[in-house]
Amino acid sequence: MKKYNVIILIILLFGQVNLFAKNTDSLKVVLKNAKPNEEVEVLKELISAYNFKKVDSAFLYINKILERKNIKKDPNNYIYALNTKGINLWGISKFDSALYYLDIAETQIPNITDSSLIARVYQYKAIVYNGLSEYALALEYFKYENNYISENDLSSKIRIWQNIGTVYLNINSWDNATKYIFMANKSLEELQDSSLLIMSYYLLASIHFETQSYAESKIYYDKSIEMSDRLNELGKKTSFLNALGMLYKTWGKLDSALIIYEQAIVLSEKYGNPETIASILGNIGNIYQNKDDFKTALSYHKASLDTAKKYNVKKSIAIQQANTGYDLYKLGLFNEAKLLLEEAYKLCTELKMLTITQEILGYLSEVYFATGDLHKAYLTEQEYNNLTDSINNETKINEIENLKILHKTEKKEHENQTLKQEALSKELSIKIKNIVIITVSLLAILALILFFIILINRKKLSLRNAEILNQKEEIEMQSEELKNSLEQITELSDFKDEITQMLVHDLKNPLNVLLNIPESISLQEKEEIRKSSEYQIFNLVMNILDVKKYEEAELITYPKKISISKICKKIISLQNYTIKQKIITVVNQTAYENFVKADEDLTERILSNLFLNALKYTPNNGQINISCEKINNSFTKIKITDNGKGIEEKELSNIFEKYQQTGTKIKYSTGLGLTFCKIAVEKHGGKIGIESDKEKGTTVWFTLPGISSESKIPKEIIENIKIELLPKEKKILLEFLPQLEKIDISEITTFRKIFKIIEAENLGNKEWREALKNSVYACNDEYYSNLINLIKK
Repeated sequence: MKKYNVIILIILLFGQVNLFAKNTDSLKVVLKNAKPNEEVEVLKELISAYNFKKVDSAFLYINKILERKNIKKDPNNYIYALNTKGINLWGISKFDSALYYLDIAETQIPNITDSSLIARVYQYKAIVYNGLSEYALALEYFKYENNYISENDLSSKIRIWQNIGTVYLNINSWDNATKYIFMANKSLEELQDSSLLIMSYYLLASIHFETQSYAESKIYYDKSIEMSDRLNELGKKTSFLNALGMLYKTWGKLDSALIIYEQAIVLSEKYGNPETIASILGNIGNIYQNKDDFKTALSYHKASLDTAKKYNVKKSIAIQQANTGYDLYKLGLFNEAKLLLEEAYKLCTELKMLTITQEILGYLSEVYFATGDLHKAYLTEQEYNNLTDSINNETKINEIENLKILHKTEKKEHENQTLKQEALSKELSIKIKNIVIITVSLLAILALILFFIILINRKKLSLRNAEILNQKEEIEMQSEELKNSLEQITELSDFKDEITQMLVHDLKNPLNVLLNIPESISLQEKEEIRKSSEYQIFNLVMNILDVKKYEEAELITYPKKISISKICKKIISLQNYTIKQKIITVVNQTAYENFVKADEDLTERILSNLFLNALKYTPNNGQINISCEKINNSFTKIKITDNGKGIEEKELSNIFEKYQQTGTKIKYSTGLGLTFCKIAVEKHGGKIGIESDKEKGTTVWFTLPGISSESKIPKEIIENIKIELLPKEKKILLEFLPQLEKIDISEITTFRKIFKIIEAENLGNKEWREALKNSVYACNDEYYSNLINLIKK
């Protein structure tokens, strides 16, 4: 059972939202007259004003952001809206729906570079999982959040430690809870941040209370109360006094508890909320019950019950009905006691308050026995015993689950530490190995060049001396021949130097990237950099080998049916880190059914060479488009377009020749990538070409033998299926239209998440839902699109 909410509930969500400082009427007027580029900021102001106070109004303005045209092209505001909708759904206990929107937000993380927004996504998911008592996931996401918080942002680090400590408090892991709260507390005392320090004191008091270290618990409760008084946070002080009174009661110091509760009741009338007031009055009544002064206890319990009923606080109503019924029973007013206890029993059963229900059954059994209704007394006693066994079993199950969570968390932390050590060791080993390889290679090349120069010069010198000795009359002719030979040797040496520089240039960039991976980035980003660089080096080596094979007529292809879309997704994902660094938008318009009959490895390297060229020459904030079209029954045309500076027309004629590179100021590069592409495409019987505009960019296209796509649902069946949606059904489904349109027909997992919500809420109609599901599982893109378009008609 969850006992403590994470600190974020108190400090971040309610602390950052000033619900009463916003003039919502004036903001609505501003919104009405706002220009399109100003509208989102005004909507965010209105959302901030209504958060957690008027949730329906907050949802209204959040949906206005989500419904904006091209909102997905504005990832920061898109994620803000998804985050805010998710956390407000959490606030009204709609945890599954909250996770739905936060899951969508998490999928958008690759599109943004703002680490604070990424941290907020993980933070909110952790909060929802804590609310669902999924404590292992809550811990995992709080630790994800920590990875995106700057080391200099100590306040955020402290808040995360407090939240992790609170989760450990919920699973009764006192040592871990104390460890994280003490870490936060130590830093807060150095920073003198009272707003967060007050909650650390409260959490430490709670830990000591749970472990029955009452004297230590009192010390921290006193600190919380003193600090809340000093900061004039009297609402918090009321809650802390109530908690301290409970400590004294549990400790057996009833008179001290009464003094504290009397202070709390005075404050609560002015600063407390109805639930707190009812709780304090009920706790005072409980003290008098312990003193056997049931008449006084009855007056406080009735006052508590009246307060709870006035504000319809159902949980407090059930508890105080039980307390009042017990007081009446002890005062001999059995019939009144029975009526109240029976009402309390019904309400507790409805609210699933098992522990209170257990107490009520015990009281009712005694009341029935006192009134002579022995049969009911017996049945009630039996129910009491059964519920006691059930609670005991549930407690044991919870303890086992908490131990599993703790074991899993500790195991994962150990694994992470081991992986970090292995990664560091491996990285160091690779660096050393690469340095040795490069050094040895350079020395070997230099030695080889020197050897050939010496060998050639010696041979020429020997010939020259022989000719001088034997044919003096031909000295001038031999001298001229020697001069020509020397020029040829120099040209050959220069050519070899140039080829060496080309190879070094092409290898230098990916090797430098591998050797200088920043320590500060995440393991995932390091892995992306490693894969991207290794892929570039492999591509260069294979280009050299395959160009040589083709010249010697040894290049062999193994054609089969392959998906262009699948290969494009792979090469894009391998360059994900570079794409994010240059903030480039990659539009992959290749459809699931774009199949060709070609060698898969060669096709991947054709696309990889062309995509790497486009990525290289596309400026920051640029765009790359990849598309596919059938040009006849036999061939499919694939195009890769960038918006770089383009290529001079005079350079296009020889761009596919070896050792040529155009459109760049870089002098040295092998230029074998395009040569290989031409060779590989023509080996398949296709063609390749380049179209370039100096102002708009470059398009490289090539053709490969095509394969007709086969619809898994015949066209005539699609045309004969008549499914309609009512206007009200379309209106409700509009919220899901952006997600449904984005789904690739092959993304079954993503579709299931969205479809689960649609099916659970019975959106649309049964025939439309069944047809939509069948179209995805049948991989019929045309049928799927027709069903989605019904929403927009």
